[in-house]
Amino acid sequence: GEGFDIDNTCENVYMQYNYAHHNEGGGLLICNLETTMLKFNPDGSPTTDRVQNYWGNWKNNYIRNNVFVNNGNAIKKNGNVHSAFITIARTTPNLTVENNTVIMRGDIKNQHIINSEAGAGITGHVYRNNIFYCESETAQPVFHISALKDPIFENNLYYNVKDGDSLYGQLPLGEDKKAILDIDPQFTMPQDGNYCGLEKAYTFFSGNSALYQKGISVATALKYDIVGNAATGVKYLGAFAKKA
Repeated sequence: GEGFDIDNTCENVYMQYNYAHHNEGGGLLICNLETTMLKFNPDGSPTTDRVQNYWGNWKNNYIRNNVFVNNGNAIKKNGNVHSAFITIARTTPNLTVENNTVIMRGDIKNQHIINSEAGAGITGHVYRNNIFYCESETAQPVFHISALKDPIFENNLYYNVKDGDSLYGQLPLGEDKKAILDIDPQFTMPQDGNYCGLEKAYTFFSGNSALYQKGISVATALKYDIVGNAATGVKYLGAFAKKA
């Protein structure tokens, strides 16, 4: 299972200031449901086509200023390793993902950062000012975006993340026109192996001060970052507006 879930027919959900770590299925599931409705004429008789399918009203949802660490275990489902960040099930349009810190395991080769069902036809996904970091350069996670139609990836940092191949439904990092590929976030992982408790999320700030000047302005910016630092007018990457 995933740490969090934005489920069927969700609208105007704001998921912010959360922490998910070591969830087998990944950090977050987003899903929707198609419903079959019977159709009738004004006199109560069934129409000729009888039924019509409707997707749940899933739109305008936001994922902001969260920390995801080491999600997605090396347990395969249908031949695929579970995603490190988001699993998308069915049609979920109009999602904004901004200023999240995603730290991936270094022991799973080619893990997907996002998994999406083929053929879902998902539109309006935007990913900005996020940090996607893998502990090991040999693991090389990759975005799997086969169901996303014209997603916007803008000004995200990728560290030890592999350049995807569009022929296999993956994200070529060159599609992020402002991709940041040359800065090490310098995260410090818990030496005692203890990741538990929301307060532990507050330790995953970047040790590299350069990151706190690399963000771009976003329309949905929060007034405070995950630890309560003032963030108005601050252009930062990830969930932290300044170095702790």
